[in-house]
Amino acid sequence: MQRVSTNPVWVWSGLISNSDLDGSRKITMSALDYALNPLLGQPSNRTFAIDITAPTYTVVFDCESRTCGLGPLALTATFSEAGIASAPEISIAGGAPATDNDEPGLAMTPTTNLASWNYFRQIQGNGVDDGLFQIDISAADPAGNQLVEPSSLSTYVVDTLAPQVLGLTPSRGPEYLVAGPFSVTVEFSEPMLESSLPSLLVSGPASAVFTTPNPVWIDETHLRFDLAVDGDTNPSGQ
Repeated sequence: MQRVSTNPVWVWSGLISNSDLDGSRKITMSALDYALNPLLGQPSNRTFAIDITAPTYTVVFDCESRTCGLGPLALTATFSEAGIASAPEISIAGGAPATDNDEPGLAMTPTTNLASWNYFRQIQGNGVDDGLFQIDISAADPAGNQLVEPSSLSTYVVDTLAPQVLGLTPSRGPEYLVAGPFSVTVEFSEPMLESSLPSLLVSGPASAVFTTPNPVWIDETHLRFDLAVDGDTNPSGQ
């Protein structure tokens, strides 16, 4: 240590490098006065913390597969360390043709542990501002390390328009069908949620008996219903 002038003040200085580990440090002093009396005790404020690691975060949505429809939107950003210095600010941009579902900048709401922060909004519908949206969150930890944006999982999709059936394609017929295998392929206007299978109901004369349709996804927009004809609708059927 070095003494400052003739004052009873001594200074120690060091360099904190990027290779140092985060965590608490404790100072232990040793000294002798001119009579060789050792130092009595240790100072109370002899601990400090090193924090050179920038915080990161992950986002959890209340939307299925990060695709959100008309209505309330809630997301929670969980940071890699607690005690963010001030309320993180979230901004959201994307979609078209308007900006009704954008967020120019708003302070997030803290939870009880200050490591997770919430954001709530109402998504506007009728296709006024649908599409892909990018989330940006700005924040710093108590040491001043700026938040590092994640490389993924910071986007979501707004889709407020109802899907349509673009067409039905039967495997044969469709005017007269003899007994045997039969299928109908449905084409949708947009990708559909595969875990919630659409249904198909066949109605008509009692002489035409169909088995229960078995849905099989071809891809996200095409679904085939496999069923069978157990009776004829016309003796000269196809």
